Amino acid sequence: RLATKLQSCKDIDQLSSSEFSYLSSPWVSRKLFFVVSAGRTGTNFLASVLSCAQDVVAFHEPKPQINNEEFRVVFLEGSRKESMQTRAEAKLKAIEEVLLGSGPTMAYAETSHMFIKTMHDFVIEKAVMEYGAELTILVLRRNLHDTIKSQASLGWFRNGHSGLNNWYYDPRQIHPSETLLDYNQVIGKYPGLPLDSNSPANTTSSESETNADAKSTKSMARLTHESASQMQKLLEYNLDIELRAQQLVQQVENHKYAGRIRVVDANVKNLNSVESITHFLTDELNLAVDPKKVQVLLSRDKNERTLKKEKVLLDKKDAQSEIMMDEWIQHSIRHQVDSLSQVGM
Repeated sequence: RLATKLQSCKDIDQLSSSEFSYLSSPWVSRKLFFVVSAGRTGTNFLASVLSCAQDVVAFHEPKPQINNEEFRVVFLEGSRKESMQTRAEAKLKAIEEVLLGSGPTMAYAETSHMFIKTMHDFVIEKAVMEYGAELTILVLRRNLHDTIKSQASLGWFRNGHSGLNNWYYDPRQIHPSETLLDYNQVIGKYPGLPLDSNSPANTTSSESETNADAKSTKSMARLTHESASQMQKLLEYNLDIELRAQQLVQQVENHKYAGRIRVVDANVKNLNSVESITHFLTDELNLAVDPKKVQVLLSRDKNERTLKKEKVLLDKKDAQSEIMMDEWIQHSIRHQVDSLSQVGM
């Protein structure tokens, strides 16, 4: 309606104060890119990929991260609705400062796993629906086994780890208003998780499964109780994030949001060449690419991966525990991942 009125207006004075305020807002038609992720899925690299686009400012987990106290208010106290305005003011003000002085075509991208936890509500309700921004939600996928392994290697859900209840959570311990599934009643029955074709869970040989079961059972017997508990919690946490992702996608599909929100699947494993990155940015995200930045990114990433491999070869002291963890994760995924229908979802 406002666009139609503008076309017929001969003088800006014909606009009401609220209409003028809306049009002068830094948010109108501003392109925003946010990521859905459980963490350890390639958000840092994705920010670098997005930085290869022209007219895009991209950040990995910039402040304020909307974690710690804001996180606990939402997930432990159950005050998502009551705290939305406060969270929105903190984050959107910071984004406005970043965009200050930029033209309306400058897009803002943020790759943070906090979006699906503490930011998606106000980004949609405030930035998009109230202020007029356009949002692309990137659902970032990674092989489940690799994601859990990476999270475990950093000590997630280990006793005393600083991230628990600051930026990740135990789905069994959150406020009822945030609970998506009663894990205490669903023993060994988990909804489908995003497993790719290379996932250790995807096997068709019953003989190989039997041999793997026997091997992993021995490995699990050698794991400490804390390690077993850690893996169980990681599996449930990643499941919970997947359910939140599905819920958000369904919300977008049902409400439409005037066509200002779209969802795109992404996997950084596939962004490994000039061609694949260019295709992703231009064809998937409708962004112009800076070829020189892509070349620099791939060259830098290759060097970093080479150094990482050399470090792994030099560090052999945790080789046995690494093998046991791999086998436990494979066992857990194979026997505990099930379809949504089996848990009544």
